[in-house]
Amino acid sequence: AISEHTASVAGEFVLPISDWWHATAEQLMQGLNEKAFRWAGDPQTILINGKGNMNCTHNELYTCNETGVCMEGTNEVAGANERPWYKPSYHPSGCDPSYCPGHEVLEVTSGQTYLLRLINAGSLSLFNLAVEGHSLTVVEVDGEPTQPYDTTSVDFNSGQRISVLLTANQSVGTYVIRVMTRARSGVRTAHALLQYAGSTAVISDPSAAEINQPAWSDNGFTFDFQSNIKGLYSGDHALPAVPPNSDVQKRFQILNTQERAVDGRNHNGVPSVDSIQTAIGTGDDRPENNCDAAGNTRNLRWFMGRRTFHMPSTPVLAKMYYDIGRADLSEDNGYYEIQVGEVYDMVIQNYPACNGVCETHAFHLHGMNFWVLGHFRGEYNGSAEQIAAFNLVDPPIRDTVQTASEGVDNVPEVRSGCGY
Repeated sequence: AISEHTASVAGEFVLPISDWWHATAEQLMQGLNEKAFRWAGDPQTILINGKGNMNCTHNELYTCNETGVCMEGTNEVAGANERPWYKPSYHPSGCDPSYCPGHEVLEVTSGQTYLLRLINAGSLSLFNLAVEGHSLTVVEVDGEPTQPYDTTSVDFNSGQRISVLLTANQSVGTYVIRVMTRARSGVRTAHALLQYAGSTAVISDPSAAEINQPAWSDNGFTFDFQSNIKGLYSGDHALPAVPPNSDVQKRFQILNTQERAVDGRNHNGVPSVDSIQTAIGTGDDRPENNCDAAGNTRNLRWFMGRRTFHMPSTPVLAKMYYDIGRADLSEDNGYYEIQVGEVYDMVIQNYPACNGVCETHAFHLHGMNFWVLGHFRGEYNGSAEQIAAFNLVDPPIRDTVQTASEGVDNVPEVRSGCGY
């Protein structure tokens, strides 16, 4: 059991949820890696336990008329039934309804409580899940127990896992489970069904169900939901106590930006993980002033601390084991040395992308869990007031944390920190 709160559940359901582009990874990566950057767009389908459905002629992307012409707004586009040039003519249709699976069905018994283990196996999307007519109780995040938190829906970003309790306390029937993407305007949805034993109800159109979920741009919900998750520090499954601020050897301040990279250079401005303000810089050095493609001669990349990571020709572990090129493992190249057994803080400052939008990101720390001391709006400056706001009493422990957004439709009024 995760904790005493899950010891008496009647059963468990594991729901991996993923975003699916109807194209090969090679096609998508080619556009993303070109200097003439081609965005892959939002996913075509969201899958729940590998199952998804898409109307081939009328969907969230385009609408086709009776002659087969498909329009996305005012632009004509190729529909799902169009045969790509690289597929031979004898290849089956790309959109054959007979191949579409039914919705995933979770069978429950009235009056029983179940554990839903939700996994965001997506590449891009922040998912929000809700169940028609039912509330959810968060009891675990990323494999670590939490205090029970009741909510109508849950957010979970790429790589995050969250477990919730659901009690089958409604009238015997069949209810809709809905997953929607958030933080991006191209909202995608997927559905599964919660079916009570003895129900004969048939759901022909799950999209018609009325389910309370936050809007795609409701970053207030994002902040509140994350802030309301507290770690469990009592009982047989209690988490280890949070180290005091006095134990912190260094507080890394990492600015997350999107910028254009000059060939052969891995940084812009004045790189720093010691000060957010130093990293942001002034004038031409600011991140938003490094977004010019210069005639498609500069790659669009993500930077951390104003440095963008370049994969070495020799793997890092091999460099260390064979003592080859260890001098390359420096802060100038995006490597940060820490000591075993010591305590470090890390502040991740979100910043508007080149289009001015505060994107939502998931950050994973490989091989280690960490205490999430808080989620805050604005820009971090290291003031005593900001440090005092850190939760050192009952923060959750995770291995993947997400940054939030700011502003109307996630566009802040001024170029500054999007939260940390």
